[in-house]
This record gives sequence, C-alpha cells and structure tokens, in this order.
Amino acid sequence: KWRSQQQDQLLQRSCKRIETEWNAACKTTLIGMRLLNRTRKKNAEKDQTAKKQKGDELEKENAEKQKLEEQREAEELKRNLKIVPEDEDDVFVNVAPLSSK
Repeated sequence: KWRSQQQDQLLQRSCKRIETEWNAACKTTLIGMRLLNRTRKKNAEKDQTAKKQKGDELEKENAEKQKLEEQREAEELKRNLKIVPEDEDDVFVNVAPLSSK
C-alpha cells in the first residue's frame, strides 16, 4: 500500500515532534537526577558535619564533667586533710600475716 506524500510529511512531522519531546523529557530527567545527586551529596555532608559537631560537643561535655569531678575530689581531699589533726601522737603497729607457708 502506497502512502501519499501528505501522509509521509505528516508522519515525519509527528516523528520529529515525538523525538523533540522525548529529548526534552530525557534532558529534564537528567537535570533532575543531577540535582537530586547534588542534594543528596550536600545532605550527606551536612549529616557528617552535624555528627562531627555532636561528637565534639559530647567530648567537650565529658571533659568538663571529668574536670568538675576532679575538682570535687580535690576539695573533698582538702576537707579530709583539715579534719585530721597534725600532732605527734601517731601510733605505728607492726602487722604480721595470719598464716605463713
């Protein structure tokens, strides 16, 4: 069956339009995928930065807690040393083991 020249032209225009729309859709999809990948990468970087900051904050907080605990212990030792009188009445005891081999 032979097609007319008008039918051929119509078919060519339709194919060209479909091809143009297809290429535009592919380009849009490619741009969208690139944008999505960039967004994912930025989000991953933000997550890493946030995790590092959180880790740094926890490390700093732990160091501060440790320092406070050491200060409390030092203050308690000072108080205990003040309670013990410094006199010459110290008694020394020799201790022998309860059993020997």
